[in-house]
Amino acid sequence: MGITMVRSFVRAGGRVTIEHVLDHVDHLAKLAGVEHAGIGSDVDLDGRDTPVHPTRRFDLDGIDYAKKIYDLTEGLVSRNYSSRNIELILGGNFERALTGTWTV
Repeated sequence: MGITMVRSFVRAGGRVTIEHVLDHVDHLAKLAGVEHAGIGSDVDLDGRDTPVHPTRRFDLDGIDYAKKIYDLTEGLVSRNYSSRNIELILGGNFERALTGTWTV
């Protein structure tokens, strides 16, 4: 299951930070197991704030857009996820699922 970093999917209102995204990862890992958690492919879908819609926010509060995967990884480390589990969350689970689904 993919977890997005688009603010309106992470939290309904107020400040939305990387910690809220990490809370979603924790919840999913407890609910279904870490081998079913991943970062959604829509993480960048219209994910940057633009001057065209200045009242519409997509990015997380306090996040450097170019570093968001690094910040997420640091958060997983600080929440005591193992290196292997972090690999699974950051793409290993999707690789496994897609490899099993798409055969050549």
